[in-house]
Amino acid sequence: MQLGKRIKGWQKSCRKKLYEMYWRKLKTASSYVCLADNSNYYVINANDSHLGVKLLMGSEHLDSKICRFLDWCNSETSVFDERRSLVINVGANIGTMITPLITNGYFLRGLAFEPEPQNFRLLCTNLALNELDNNVLTYCMALSNVAGAQQMYLSKKNHGAHTILSESGKLSARDNRHDFSDHSIEVHTTTLDKFIKDTFPSALTDAGLLVVDIEGHEGFFLQGAERFLNETKIPILIEFAPDSLRNRGCLNNFLEILEKYYSKVVIDPLKNTGGEYMIESIEKVRALSGSRYVHDLFIFN
Repeated sequence: MQLGKRIKGWQKSCRKKLYEMYWRKLKTASSYVCLADNSNYYVINANDSHLGVKLLMGSEHLDSKICRFLDWCNSETSVFDERRSLVINVGANIGTMITPLITNGYFLRGLAFEPEPQNFRLLCTNLALNELDNNVLTYCMALSNVAGAQQMYLSKKNHGAHTILSESGKLSARDNRHDFSDHSIEVHTTTLDKFIKDTFPSALTDAGLLVVDIEGHEGFFLQGAERFLNETKIPILIEFAPDSLRNRGCLNNFLEILEKYYSKVVIDPLKNTGGEYMIESIEKVRALSGSRYVHDLFIFN
């Protein structure tokens, strides 16, 4: 058994190295690459080796993982209401999450927030490429606990790892793997509560899923979304990186707000390769807070 696992691990490592070599060759030939993830297409910056190699290897296939999990939700729970046809994606990057949610028919419309200008342009390009530019409204801004402006630090090789740091925040060991440059940009921020009140009040009745992946800033985002969470109890698919949250100074915010408004969690639904999904108590998330591993969480009532 152990030998088999080692051989599988070695095979995966060798395969990844081959694709990394191939990606480096692609980078020398073009600034952008168009790749497919099942039935959807994405234009990717050739310098974004993290996402590019994953899509080349076929190891992402978010389409399949999302569809399998949401189909399970629809058959085993009553968490989704078909009248709530809007999905909100915070930290949309280049669109690899919101695109399959709509092209596969789980939602009809979307709001997508991405503050980094280059990622934002690719997000708009990919939505148009997949004929969703009329279905999704896009906003080049970050959602946080305050409205104003904050500094975003940029990763050289993983363009989904750009992160906002407050004056007291710092990078974690996980962040350091992403080769951050000294360069930062100023990004516009607001809160979800303010955005919905001022710009999109119909989200209170129309939104059926909140998807959040903002590289350790999730605790601050939740602070700025409490009114919306309290009124809607909307299901949330959110990244949980305890080290990053702790180093940003918002781990306690993250845990306390989720425990305040929600009671159930499915841990790592998008890493599931075909096994059973397990519904656990929300307190299980706090038990994971000492872990160095990154999890995706599906939070609901």
